Amino acid sequence: MTEIRTERLLLRRARPDDLDAMYAIMSDTETMRYWSSLPHATREVTAHWFEEMLTEAPGRDLFVAEHEGRVVARLGMWQAPEITFIFHRDVWGLGLAQEAMTALVAHAFEDGASRLTADVDPRNERSLRLLRRLGFVETHRAERTFRLGDEWADSVYLELLRPKRRERVTEIISLSKARKTKARAEKEATAAANLVKFGRTKAEKQKAAAEKSITEKMIDAHKREI
Repeated sequence: MTEIRTERLLLRRARPDDLDAMYAIMSDTETMRYWSSLPHATREVTAHWFEEMLTEAPGRDLFVAEHEGRVVARLGMWQAPEITFIFHRDVWGLGLAQEAMTALVAHAFEDGASRLTADVDPRNERSLRLLRRLGFVETHRAERTFRLGDEWADSVYLELLRPKRRERVTEIISLSKARKTKARAEKEATAAANLVKFGRTKAEKQKAAAEKSITEKMIDAHKREI
């Protein structure tokens, strides 16, 4: 079973005994202000909704987030590549949403996603700020995309592309190698030009002088033996 641990959170798959915690989130009016459905009026409504969360399906990758042993959020992908998240208002302002979503985004890209998308009510400034901090950019907007009771809501659509960090690192390494190769070639060319212009290089002259000194000492020693 997939688990993701951050500094303060445990992201794990939902269990049947998480129902009460999810009902506490989904029945709270303020928490649900910009969700795609009205607050859950009864535990049975949450139970029906939660049943689908426990069921595996293609493109679905959902987690609950535990903070200090208590489930405080639901996040993940209901239908890839669109992400979804909702945090109980008791933990708003603590930085837990950014901590959890940063881990979720990393998990999604490590799992092979090429892009992530989000659909947000334009009045939900808190969620929009979070997504923009994560690197999401707005692609377009649409009006009257869903209805909550007697109220129509609009949508802001955002997207985050898989970072090309690995390709960028490869590019930097290749550029560094090219620069070193060029510098080495220029050094060799300069040395060759100096050899033509001035004869042997200083290093070559020093080497030749040292070899000559050793040879003379050997000859001298041989003469003394004779």
